Amino acid sequence: MTSPNSPSTPRHVAIIMDGNNRWAKSRGWAGIRGHRAGAETVRSTIRRAAEQGVEVLTLFAFSSENWKRPANEVSALMELFLLALKREVKKLHRHDIRLSVIGERSRFSNSIQKHIQSAEDMTRGNRGMHVVICANYGGRWDIVQAAQSMAQQVQDGQLTVRDITEDALSAQLSMEDQTKLLTKAVATELQTVEDELSYREVNGQIEYKYTGVFKIDLDDIITGWVQTQ
Repeated sequence: MTSPNSPSTPRHVAIIMDGNNRWAKSRGWAGIRGHRAGAETVRSTIRRAAEQGVEVLTLFAFSSENWKRPANEVSALMELFLLALKREVKKLHRHDIRLSVIGERSRFSNSIQKHIQSAEDMTRGNRGMHVVICANYGGRWDIVQAAQSMAQQVQDGQLTVRDITEDALSAQLSMEDQTKLLTKAVATELQTVEDELSYREVNGQIEYKYTGVFKIDLDDIITGWVQTQ
């Protein structure tokens, strides 16, 4: 899954932002101090990824499970999220970086929702790296919202029940664009090996059959954990 800009650069990097709270507490500090340090790490990570030609950087920033944390910690995280939206979006825009936020937004304050929408509107036309923030995102939520979207289309007469297929449901998922990039990148890598490979694209879907030794360098498939050092 390498970028066309460099044979050693991954096209899509996904980072689970975990460990900031533990890092701070291991030093006897309040957890929010770790989250602030983590935000600084994210800033440098975005800059470095853009410099290296990464196409998509996905950051799992706040899961639906995080609402179970102490109320004061959740409140501090929301303040940090809002501050980042206010301060960082214009910088991303200047560097031609597109920002998207996926996840259930209704639990966020009106101010955060407004700034998310404003950030996406401002950067939508940018052609540089695409930064995807997963905020209040969960796999079950994504499936539910996809099903609700299709149910609404059926109710509105845009679809019939027979139109509801695995592919149609997949197209409604928030992660669909990222999944397509991952699938196409893997298929592209498979084309470069010397062993037998049958590859084709059918209706926008990548299909491949590989009978040789799998030679993709796992170092190119990066799942990182952002935490301060």
